[in-house]
Amino acid sequence: MKKNIYSAFGLNQREIFDQTLNAWKMMWEQLLMIAIYARQQYMQSNQSNADNFHQRMKMIHLLNHEYSYRARSNLSFDKDIPNIFDKVLALIEDECGSTKIIEFLLDEEVSQFQTSKKRILSQMEQAKIAFSPNRPDYKRSYSYYSLYEILHDPIFYISKIMSIPVPDKQVIHATVVNTTYDYLTQNRRFLLSRNENPIEKLSKSTEDKEQIILENLSFLEGKEDIKKLIKGQIADFIGKDVSKVFNLLSDPFYNEENPQNKLFTAVFTIRPEADAFNISLDRKALINLMNLNQLDELASVMKSEIKKAVLNKNQRARNFGIETKVDQASALEKISEWYIKTQTGLFNRVDQVPKLIASILEFDIRYFKGMFDPEFGFDRSLLTKNHKNSYSPLQAKEIYLFVSAYIRNYLYYDDQRPERNSPNGLLIDHLVKRDFSETSFHRNRMMEVWGTFEDEKQHRKMLDRFKRMPAYLDPQHKDYTEISYLIDKQKELGNDENAPPYPLNSFFPLPLWASRFSKNDVGEELPDKLS
Repeated sequence: MKKNIYSAFGLNQREIFDQTLNAWKMMWEQLLMIAIYARQQYMQSNQSNADNFHQRMKMIHLLNHEYSYRARSNLSFDKDIPNIFDKVLALIEDECGSTKIIEFLLDEEVSQFQTSKKRILSQMEQAKIAFSPNRPDYKRSYSYYSLYEILHDPIFYISKIMSIPVPDKQVIHATVVNTTYDYLTQNRRFLLSRNENPIEKLSKSTEDKEQIILENLSFLEGKEDIKKLIKGQIADFIGKDVSKVFNLLSDPFYNEENPQNKLFTAVFTIRPEADAFNISLDRKALINLMNLNQLDELASVMKSEIKKAVLNKNQRARNFGIETKVDQASALEKISEWYIKTQTGLFNRVDQVPKLIASILEFDIRYFKGMFDPEFGFDRSLLTKNHKNSYSPLQAKEIYLFVSAYIRNYLYYDDQRPERNSPNGLLIDHLVKRDFSETSFHRNRMMEVWGTFEDEKQHRKMLDRFKRMPAYLDPQHKDYTEISYLIDKQKELGNDENAPPYPLNSFFPLPLWASRFSKNDVGEELPDKLS
């Protein structure tokens, strides 16, 4: 039997492929769930709740626009904008109404904030922003900031994830071979030809590298280490990129150069007193740990820290978190196990993902919501310039053509034009007819079919594709399902005692429903209330 790299290292090829695919599907499931959930907020049976939600989105848009614009200016009062942004956003997340925000902005105790506060108050008045507080038992699956971000710029977040290729067998095989080959050359450099220049080394094919590995198996030590290294490398190429995207989506103050996992850094507090130790637990962190089936890990950390507190009589009150790191090889295995147990059924196959993405853009264009919302800065007339009235609805054929053009330019091709960052510059000019000869593709090309529409045959196929859209954004459809039901189902399954614990502190990010900006992330104390 011919030896291959998998049999040589005792690797289960099917297992590696399945684990990688499950990690990839978990990533897309999380992103698509929040994108659909955000848009379903406009479909609530209680219209006042839908209006209230939209007003909160307008408030965050105002803050975000002011923060982005003023942070680049040299005016002295602009140094206050981050502090104001912190506090107003915390009030929104805490379900306070606009009256509470106005009270804060009118507060004259902190005089150096006044110029910035007055600007925001004036803009609130111009935008007619007003919303009532929500009840203490109001249930919400994501932070308002995350919902705004995925509404305002879904193209940005989806295109970032498109940098990760679909993990087919060819991609996995190349990763296995390249990881092993790099290990071999770093530890046995003499195996390389002395006459081989760096360019020749880089140009070696996957087949050539695999052959070199197999010819030099006798020089390789620590084959178990190589197995871990391969799975760790897969966790790296999926997890790290996704973590950046999820952090940008979840944390308005995320700093890529100094990333911080805030969620579980202060889970419980031990306060020594004369005759007792008071132990308090953060409710939000505790609920998340339950849903991630990590209570055993929490109990282990608490047991250790309580012992230390008892032996150290002079200890002051301290916060404790979960900082245990897992090796990345086991993280890939754990993510796969967690996804198998808790997958929601949003999609089952890779080829179902493009249709969900298309349905999100179709909703935004049809109803001028999300990234095409005029109240988020979009110029509606740019899509209705062939209509006598810019407020007239778009025809179905127009909607499908626009969706297909956006997919082609940004989710199939990787269009890097500077104007793409403007809501009114996203290829509105030359929307359909463009020269892509100098434009690169995304590494993930699963949207290719959805970006073809030029000739008559392709145009007919395009129309057919939109006839069979998912029902998640059509409340009149018999199969309509609220995403909140799927999220609750995932939490319940993850909380089962037989569920695999979700790997904390690994390359993989937390589920987006666990990554919540909260009032605990800002300096000023606000009334204690679980959002």
